Amino acid sequence: METLVSTSSDDEETSDIFHGARREDSNPAVLPDSFLTHWYSCKRVGNLQPGHDGVSELVSYHSSLLVTLRVLFVRTGTILTKGVLWVEEAITLCSFFLTILCMQPMLLNSQTGDTNPLLEDLQRQTSFFVGFCQTMTHIVTFLLTFFTTLNFSRWQRLRTHGVEKMWSAAGQLAMITSTFVTSDAEVLSAIDRYSRASLMLVFMSRRKSPSLAVLVQREVLTEDEVEKLAMVGEPMFASMAIWTWLAAIVSGIKAKGMIKSEQIARYLVDAVSQGHEAAHVMVSQLTAPVPLSYVWLISIIVKIHNFVHGVLYGIIITVSAWEKGQHMTVTTQCLFVFLVTVLFHAFLILNQELADPFDGMSQDAGFPMAWLNRSIKKDSSNYLGLANSLPSWLEAAGIAEPVPKKII
Repeated sequence: METLVSTSSDDEETSDIFHGARREDSNPAVLPDSFLTHWYSCKRVGNLQPGHDGVSELVSYHSSLLVTLRVLFVRTGTILTKGVLWVEEAITLCSFFLTILCMQPMLLNSQTGDTNPLLEDLQRQTSFFVGFCQTMTHIVTFLLTFFTTLNFSRWQRLRTHGVEKMWSAAGQLAMITSTFVTSDAEVLSAIDRYSRASLMLVFMSRRKSPSLAVLVQREVLTEDEVEKLAMVGEPMFASMAIWTWLAAIVSGIKAKGMIKSEQIARYLVDAVSQGHEAAHVMVSQLTAPVPLSYVWLISIIVKIHNFVHGVLYGIIITVSAWEKGQHMTVTTQCLFVFLVTVLFHAFLILNQELADPFDGMSQDAGFPMAWLNRSIKKDSSNYLGLANSLPSWLEAAGIAEPVPKKII
């Protein structure tokens, strides 16, 4: 007879499981290997895949490798690969070294015997220079923190309320239509293609794609569809207008009596509205960027901060070099100037990339256009495939009702 009371052996086994005890047949050598593989693997951190328009897309990355010392050897997809970062830093370092070169002859000319009035005056001013630099750093840190939060929130909104919401709408339309309405391949293909075209049109508008004909080459739209869509003009507005065709599909199948209830019709209309809303969110966010004056103010403050750091620390380091026994101080101050200015330049560039993740200029902050296109297509085909391949017990129980395979 089956009992509901556990035996002592069962209790011991359960206790072993909850207390993390190993089984006798477990291999203890596996644990160190899995530990090293998870945290210190030599595999590439970022998963780069070729995308459209010659853009390499960062589809995913192993975050566990970024929290250990392994992060020191990562370049792919990081800000360190941006050429503009090192150009801006080179300009800052030029002001730094130019100040040092100018200060040397000035101090030599000021030397009179054992005294150097200019050196003594600069030594008295050193604490003021350091305090002034620290004050500027605090101000810039505060402004950049707020600016980064603003841009990252905007980036997240574009991804979740824009891209992901449109993907969800496409999936809902495909799933409900293939399950409740029809399994007509042409109708379901149109739902999938128009949804993907809407997203791709947003990318195309930001990448300045010359013609909508590229959608025919990518087998997203037909020549007839592209010709009619060209009437809209700007691809960005076409990304919203194309949802009219999806609304027409829902209206057409409802007019043929293929939608059996108003609830299903309402659900499909809501899904179309959700997709259009997602397209509108992306268009509105991209056409209404952060005010130019605010971006200019942040940028000019960062540039002034880095220039002032280069000049003042050039003076401080020159003074330290003239003082005996200050060689270690000179080294640490040079390193400090380099790290601080690189950090602020990097944050400024990162904010610019977060502002437009559709333009294809950034591997890390940019959205993967080709991967999203493939994923949405695969997602929609999965709904159709499973709608036509139901479990046997559903068919045997008579629960599953076949949907019409053809509209006409």
